[in-house]
Amino acid sequence: SNELASPGNRVVYMCIKSPDGYLLTSESMPTFDYQGVATGYSASREVDYQGKDVELGIYLNEIPEFVKGIYTVEAYTSQGRVGSAELMLR
Repeated sequence: SNELASPGNRVVYMCIKSPDGYLLTSESMPTFDYQGVATGYSASREVDYQGKDVELGIYLNEIPEFVKGIYTVEAYTSQGRVGSAELMLR
C-alpha cells in the first residue's frame, strides 16, 4: 500500500550518495526502518501531505567537504521510495 495515499504528517528521509557511491551522513549515522531493514539516511524532515506534490527543502549539515561530480538523491518514507534525482556539483 502507498503510505502517501492518505493525507497527514509523514517523515521523509533523504539518502544522498556522493559521486563515488558513499552515503553522506552524520557521525551518528541515523537509520530508519525501510521494509524491515535499518537503512542509513542523510537527513530527514516531517511534512504535511495533503494529496498533492510537496516541495521539500532539507539542509544537509555536518558534511566536511563536497567533491565535484554527480550526487544521487533519493527520498523515502517508511513505506517506500517517493522520489529521486541527480544533481551535479561543479
